[in-house]
Amino acid sequence: MAFRVEELALSSGLSVATIRYYQRLGLLDPPARRGRIGLYEQGHLLRLQEIRRLANRGLSLEQIGAVLSGKDPLSAILSERTEGGAMLTRDDLKARSGLPAELIDLAVEAGLLRASKVAVGLEDAERFPHAALEMLEAAAALLREGVDQAALINLALRHDDYTDAMVSEAIDLFKESIPPESGRSELASLLQRLLPHVQRLVSSHFHLNLLRQIGERAAGVERAAGAETPSSPSR
Repeated sequence: MAFRVEELALSSGLSVATIRYYQRLGLLDPPARRGRIGLYEQGHLLRLQEIRRLANRGLSLEQIGAVLSGKDPLSAILSERTEGGAMLTRDDLKARSGLPAELIDLAVEAGLLRASKVAVGLEDAERFPHAALEMLEAAAALLREGVDQAALINLALRHDDYTDAMVSEAIDLFKESIPPESGRSELASLLQRLLPHVQRLVSSHFHLNLLRQIGERAAGVERAAGAETPSSPSR
């Protein structure tokens, strides 16, 4: 079945301008020409439906291009990415996190919160995953308990640098573990299975180290207190 661009737009639910924009980006192949008329095939419609599916999962146009090209094997996981609901705007974070708006802006500018550029029509719009809201809610709870704001931000910045380096190494490890003959669906399935284990490994390791250091410091305080206690006079 062949479509003129207006018919393709109607079938895909996208505008003619959006279809042509995707062609300019290389996300959609150009149509076959019959004289001055461009004719699109069923494959074009399926590609547009895939682009729309990926965009609804929160992927940017750049990420969609990586998934569709298949050049990076790890891009397979992007095609199955889930965010647990609709992505959030910065205004959503300000309204729901319990933190001052200027503090959220500071977190974005400092790189502690990184927005995805999600495909919305002809543009990439700034959107955040729900995990960003969870992080801000945790920060708000710590501040309510009296944790110093400047010290908390400084700790978060140092932790961000450290985890960024660790994530880069983890990605390299994943790439080395991927069987070269794996297809995209196999890769997506493999990575979806691995990610929860990686997250549990990291969070459990942090939790164990936290408990260990708390215990060591508490024991040190007790030893210091015992050393300061005056001995009873001998009789």
